[in-house]
Amino acid sequence: MKKYHFAFSNMVLCLALCMLCSGCGRDARTEENRKVTVREQTTNQPAEETIEPAADYHGLLRITEFSLKNSAGIRDEDGEFRDWIELENCSDTDVPLTGWTVTDKPKLRRQFISDAVLAPGERLVVFCRDFGLKEEETLYLLDPAGEAQETALCPVSTEERYTMTLQPDGSHAETKWMSPGFRNGKDGYLQWCRSDSRESPLLINEVMVSNEKHPVRDNECYDWVELKNVSEEVLDLAGYRLKTDRDDPRGWLFPQTVLNPGEMICITCDEDTPASDLNTGFALNAVEETLFLYNKAGELADYVLLHDIPIEGSMGRLGGENGFFFFTEPTPGEENTAGARLVSDSPVTLTPEGPHDDVERLQVELSAPGKVFYTLDGTVPTISSTPYTGPIELTGTTVIRAVALEENAVPGRVSTFSYFLNEYHTLPILSLAVDDYYGFDRIYSFGQKWVPVPANLALYENGVRFNRACEVSMKGWTSLSMPKKSLGVEFTGRYGGMLDCDVFGTGIAEYDGLVMRVGQDFNFSVFRNELIQDLCRESSACLYTQDSKYCILYVNGAYYGIYCLKDDITRQFYANHTGVSVDSVEGFRAPAPADTDYYELMVDYGWHSDLSDEKNYRHLSAGINIDSLIDWFLFEAYCGNSDTAGNQRVYRSTENGNRWEYVLYDLDWAFHYWQGGFRTILDGIGNVGPDMLNMLNNLLDSGIFRDRLLKRYAELVGTVLADDYVLARIDEYVELLQPEISRDHERWGVTVEHWSSNVDLLRSTIRDNDYAHYTVRDLCKRLDLTKEERLRYFGAYAVEES
Repeated sequence: MKKYHFAFSNMVLCLALCMLCSGCGRDARTEENRKVTVREQTTNQPAEETIEPAADYHGLLRITEFSLKNSAGIRDEDGEFRDWIELENCSDTDVPLTGWTVTDKPKLRRQFISDAVLAPGERLVVFCRDFGLKEEETLYLLDPAGEAQETALCPVSTEERYTMTLQPDGSHAETKWMSPGFRNGKDGYLQWCRSDSRESPLLINEVMVSNEKHPVRDNECYDWVELKNVSEEVLDLAGYRLKTDRDDPRGWLFPQTVLNPGEMICITCDEDTPASDLNTGFALNAVEETLFLYNKAGELADYVLLHDIPIEGSMGRLGGENGFFFFTEPTPGEENTAGARLVSDSPVTLTPEGPHDDVERLQVELSAPGKVFYTLDGTVPTISSTPYTGPIELTGTTVIRAVALEENAVPGRVSTFSYFLNEYHTLPILSLAVDDYYGFDRIYSFGQKWVPVPANLALYENGVRFNRACEVSMKGWTSLSMPKKSLGVEFTGRYGGMLDCDVFGTGIAEYDGLVMRVGQDFNFSVFRNELIQDLCRESSACLYTQDSKYCILYVNGAYYGIYCLKDDITRQFYANHTGVSVDSVEGFRAPAPADTDYYELMVDYGWHSDLSDEKNYRHLSAGINIDSLIDWFLFEAYCGNSDTAGNQRVYRSTENGNRWEYVLYDLDWAFHYWQGGFRTILDGIGNVGPDMLNMLNNLLDSGIFRDRLLKRYAELVGTVLADDYVLARIDEYVELLQPEISRDHERWGVTVEHWSSNVDLLRSTIRDNDYAHYTVRDLCKRLDLTKEERLRYFGAYAVEES
């Protein structure tokens, strides 16, 4: 078959004309101007040599567009996807390209462009054959003299593949509407789409990702791809393949299937079900995915880059036209209708979001190409909502949600902007805008888990930290019966993929989920869990715990009070805190489920083996990070947490020693039942769970383990668990929360006096009981240490009567 390409002398010479760039228009000088001439003389004196000025190449060519990691855009004449660079003659004269080169290293003239002549306004697409474009490097356009006439920076991007286009100020910015060979921008993209022809008899006709509304198999919703026989012949699909990775030698092989002319077939893409005659066995990435169709000869027949698809929409072909369209209403098994080439840009606000204090009213100005429609009650706007005709005047806290509709485009994603007038908060503000407030209120009131609601979450802290679409659901277990409840948000591909923001100032900037937590301590001291997690974070390199940020939460503009924003405990959480790739991580909630054979075997080994035998102890240490286990035990016992059985999380990574490590999590009951914390865990008095109880007691038979545990606790009580240090941290939390606590407790029916008394009780637990020393004596007593051992590990106070 013919291959789709732009090629002329191994490159693409495109004939589209454009406006001349500013500052261009100098006459080009050819290589002939470099000749050395000899003047004729009429006397006997020697001839005089004259060297004419070097050619002036300034202002002739510009780098107007380039693509990094191209895998589904345009192909060269060999049918290969290569990075490419678009050049434009921005002068008013022809430019011979002989001697011009493009390169990533100016000292190496890596790739000559062409011997063609580029007319004024013409564009040339050059495929990078001798080098590839890389992030954080500079692209150079060198003239025949080897001087750099144009440069472009290849930035780091969150996208797997992306295109950069020239901006009016001379810089290059990322675009989702590439236009190789055509004028930059949406008009050029439309022209390129119309030129993007395929000649396969079988084509990808429609694709839907993140499907939750259109049943396609067994009355269930899955990702799906629809293929169509566009030829006039009966077509046998046996031997065709679908892939999302060109390097995959197999992909999904079509079964013996016959399609009549114009007939379509719908294939599901379900990764949770084995591949079959009508299921690929793989899913499609809802953020960005490339789908490839290969024919029986192994040749690439069709492909599509799936991106920016509207929620519950699809992408496909329309009426036999070249290129792809977006659809708001998918039509599996039916002809596609009412599509558009583009997705409208989302509206932006020209009025800073967030808190505005000491104002009577605020005028909010929105901007977007095309028409804008908005709501003020948190509901999702449509083209039937209030049209935006000028600044919106606010007199109180309000959530504005807006959508735009451009020509030749389907509606874009909804924008959400929150404004807090005269609220005077001292903590950062979280704004949760839920698409269906009544549905949200129902799951919140009744504590219904596993019922996600579409939403948008924004964090305002010295400006906008993030503002992202998401799904919100209930979090917790016992706490769901309480009036104030925890919430979790997921950043799935359906809503744009992971959150890219350093939320907690730790350098971690990738989150697949966050938690807005209150827990069972919301009507006591509020911060017991966060206090212990902070102490752990400061002192342990192998016991992992959540980062935290206290905020004020609003839901659709309504005040919900103090919540603690945290990173959710997932495989991504462990990857973030250890620096490993998420694909290398395995984890679960203990006790071990039946299918986690390796952890189950290790725990069983820890229960039943003689761990006083050093060989057996070393074997267990090879599978479980003993230091992580020790820290988990010491922090839990220090605060007397009596609720650990259902709150154990274990993770490991093949890139991090492949040993199980622990997470310190859910410490609402810290210091409530503090007497005898070590006995609470080791004697099973609290809700410990059999995994940890039996393994810990068996490990205490090991002299190596006991020595490490005792030395570690001596280190902790001398630093972060010292009474003065813990009391100082309590005071920091009180100072942080005190300005906001009155309004929060009024919202949830708790008195400030009740909070103050619980904080005083927490202080007195530490101060009046000489708490660190008390826990040391408790540990020594439970382990039945001799006087000499107590002195060796903890000093004289450990031998005092408890």
